[in-house]
Amino acid sequence: MTSKLHLPTTERRLRERARSGARRRRAEHQQPLAVLARPDIAARKVREAGGPMDMASYGCLCGFVFAAAVSTSVECPHCGAPQAW
Repeated sequence: MTSKLHLPTTERRLRERARSGARRRRAEHQQPLAVLARPDIAARKVREAGGPMDMASYGCLCGFVFAAAVSTSVECPHCGAPQAW
């Protein structure tokens, strides 16, 4: 003999809604594998071109304009003044 749990209709509906809501939320946060595996065209083009350009043009208050590697601590090669980034 099997026994089933008989819940009142309103309680059963509430549990069913809670389960379907949890499934819906899980599905919203999962991306299809095709989206995750899609190659990033922009990144591929940058790699093919030799990588990102990590140089910037700086203009010092002394009037000297120079190109240097992008950094938070760049100094003017002419006068040695620190440059804002």
